[in-house]
Amino acid sequence: MSFFGEHLREIRERRNIQRQELANLLGVSRNTIGLWERGLSSPRSLVLVQDLADILQVPVAYFYDADEREKELRKSHVIQDLEHHVTRLEHSLKRDDSRGWDQGRENGATDVKRGSPQES
Repeated sequence: MSFFGEHLREIRERRNIQRQELANLLGVSRNTIGLWERGLSSPRSLVLVQDLADILQVPVAYFYDADEREKELRKSHVIQDLEHHVTRLEHSLKRDDSRGWDQGRENGATDVKRGSPQES
């Protein structure tokens, strides 16, 4: 069971709220609540987590372990960095294409795929 799931189940039971009742309030299925509680899935939107927190009268942070939050934050930063580098690479490739990058092959440039000089 995940940290999120354990805490969700614990607070739901402490508040005497049935899975079906919580599901109805959130607009999801009873099975979805069960999947969250068993750690097999988690809410796909922060809005749902905020709604859960509001319904169960706990802060959003209640559902997250500090280590887990830090990992998610780091993962978010890594994804942003990768997106930034991909964008820069795409711009660089477009710039090279517009400058006639293929002309370099005529001058004995190496084919990246085969590692051998291109024939004209």
